[in-house]
Amino acid sequence: MNNFLFILAYYLVWLGSLILASYNLPWFALAFSIMISAIQLYYFSDLSSVPTWKKFFFCMTFIGFCVDSLFSFSSFIRFYFNPWQPFLAPPWILGLWINFSVLCIGLNSLLKQLQHYLWIIALLVFPAVYLGGVAYKVAIFPLGTPSSIVLGLVWMLLFPLVFRNTL
Repeated sequence: MNNFLFILAYYLVWLGSLILASYNLPWFALAFSIMISAIQLYYFSDLSSVPTWKKFFFCMTFIGFCVDSLFSFSSFIRFYFNPWQPFLAPPWILGLWINFSVLCIGLNSLLKQLQHYLWIIALLVFPAVYLGGVAYKVAIFPLGTPSSIVLGLVWMLLFPLVFRNTL
């Protein structure tokens, strides 16, 4: 049941953040994500079963935000409604990384069972999530499809590394 709640809350944050960002409310999207993430962590998580959750949370959020900021700075991805343009990814992206980290903490036991397949999951799922931002017109890939492929390849390498080394 908790896995279902974590996934449901993640999609609520993801959809809510994209909608808020599309209405040029990037700070509300960040606040919304922090609020839902805090509820997930402290009311739905068994943090005692994940002793390194803080390390994973900070590493995944930091690396994810830095990668998106590098992509933004290089114009590989263009995020709209970004008060930090061109140097950093927008606040709503930070919120999405915060909540994604919480999702992974909540799904820790499931992800450990699937850890040999994390690379293929990342290769397929990460580009789809970014394309959701394109669909809501809060992001654009100036290079088109090659951007999705490169994103998938980057996260195919990074996500399993971060997961295995910190969680």
